[in-house]
Amino acid sequence: MPRSVLNKKQYTMIKVKFKNNVEIRIPLITLFQLFFILYKYPRVKIEEDAIHIGEDIIPSTEINWGIMAYLHGWRFRNGIWQFNDIKLKHITFTAIEVFNEKIYHINEIKDKSVVDVGASIGDSAIYFAKEGAKKVIALEPLPSVYNEAKDNVELNNLEDKIILLNAALGVTKGKIKVPRNYDIYMSFNYRTNGYGDTFVDVVTLNDVLKYIDQPYLLKMDCEGCEYDIITKDYENVRKFDNIIFEFHYPKLKSRIIDVLSKDFTCDIIRSSNIDVMFKCIRSRK
Repeated sequence: MPRSVLNKKQYTMIKVKFKNNVEIRIPLITLFQLFFILYKYPRVKIEEDAIHIGEDIIPSTEINWGIMAYLHGWRFRNGIWQFNDIKLKHITFTAIEVFNEKIYHINEIKDKSVVDVGASIGDSAIYFAKEGAKKVIALEPLPSVYNEAKDNVELNNLEDKIILLNAALGVTKGKIKVPRNYDIYMSFNYRTNGYGDTFVDVVTLNDVLKYIDQPYLLKMDCEGCEYDIITKDYENVRKFDNIIFEFHYPKLKSRIIDVLSKDFTCDIIRSSNIDVMFKCIRSRK
């Protein structure tokens, strides 16, 4: 289920206690998926350390998104989550969006350069690299999530294609405070606000563009920074051929389309009262 159609109630954590006194806390949306697993697979066994489904397991530490991932074809093998040839240390909601729902699919990415703003655990950067991108510059401001992304890039042997920066994107260079040990499972909705216990760099698109030539795709999922980047640094934004981004000010979507329409044709590929997802393709040079 796409993130934009989930509401706050579905993120609410529910405590579930089973007959063997095992107790787990999972999001409401995951509870419905757990019921489906219990119905579909008669060999399910729920223990304190994991849910056992035949020979497969979902570790108790990964239940939040692990149940959803299992239903999408992910399997936990030798301490690693695997889907086809993709490997991740831990499973999060964004990985399901990226690899199963393919929300960032774009044609002709082979041998092209990508800037990935809001890299999360590295899933989108890995997706672009696996799709054939020549170089991916990926920005993630949260140190704990950045370290997870680094491990995942190494797991998939993509260090030669993906450059990770532990930084936030802004219209001016500087520093910003962020939490050092943010929960990676819920990092997909983190918004930089200047609060935290450690400083990371704020870099500009101009800084990032120095890493690549012929910028092809700009992907942004930075929980709010996209408005300033597009409206205040448009000269760098317009250097890309394609933009895919989540826009967190739905009431301002006509304003942002007006800005981008100078050079791009934009389509709304999903929309809710929380955010809008745009896919914009260059219509003129």
